[in-house]
Amino acid sequence: MTPRILLLAPLDEPLTPEALGSEAAAAFELAAALATCVADTGELAVDLVARRGSRTGLPLIGVDPAELEPASGRLAAEPLLTQVALSGLADGYDVVHSLVAVLGVLQIASAQGAAIVQTVAGRHGEAAAGVLARLVDPRRLAQVRDVPLGVDLTRFLPADEARDESLVWIGGSARDEAIARRIASALGLPLRTGADGDAVALLQQARALLHLAPRRSPFDLVWPLRALACGTPILGWSGIGLEPLAPEPLLGALAPRNDVDTLIARAATLPDRHSASPARRALALARHGARAMVGRYREIYRELTSAP
Repeated sequence: MTPRILLLAPLDEPLTPEALGSEAAAAFELAAALATCVADTGELAVDLVARRGSRTGLPLIGVDPAELEPASGRLAAEPLLTQVALSGLADGYDVVHSLVAVLGVLQIASAQGAAIVQTVAGRHGEAAAGVLARLVDPRRLAQVRDVPLGVDLTRFLPADEARDESLVWIGGSARDEAIARRIASALGLPLRTGADGDAVALLQQARALLHLAPRRSPFDLVWPLRALACGTPILGWSGIGLEPLAPEPLLGALAPRNDVDTLIARAATLPDRHSASPARRALALARHGARAMVGRYREIYRELTSAP
């Protein structure tokens, strides 16, 4: 019997190839990879709960946070996803897999017999995980912290001719934007953001990706991984999980948080793309392909659905 999986995604923006937020971009990578797995193997049946307008290849149960304005973020996600369960749309699934730090929908799904997979990310994810572990039968619960994020290596790949013509910063706070513009100016490069065009083309033609995330979260690594897959180095702060992705100086340059001068100095020593691009691409190929990510989740689903 084919296991039926319900995937709960973040609701901040639709899951599309153009999604810019780290959570939505990472959730898109997983959903799109699961859709490929479903089409290629038929070993799973997966439905997606995500913001209306999502396009991943999976059947969509669309929800609209605008219905709860002015509530947003986690304040909107909890009641909206719980309402999905209360309305019966989560009935009959073997596994409910949540990428969101919510509780109500998972309690209901568990009470109805579904196994629960929770991808734990960030401070709020850890807090929800602690509560959920007290509410759900541990034999029917998998709280996942160690599945490496994967990206679509057939979409994000080096360009035949890369011009290293800009510094790319996907976006963030106004303070981070000021830092990004200062670094770009010091390097003599124009600053490009996620709003300036196709993400693949931006990363392929960038001198580097500037990643100024203030915290450690697996979802926040999606853009650095996409950059490496395109042969593009990473510039960012140390201590937020980038060290395995940006060993200096070949794959990137890091500096203590908010030490802009040091980051500028280290950025200036990055090797040229021609010599270093293959090593950057190789790291993404070895550890962070979407197929490997889906393979690990398939094992988790199988273990839960085969448990007595």
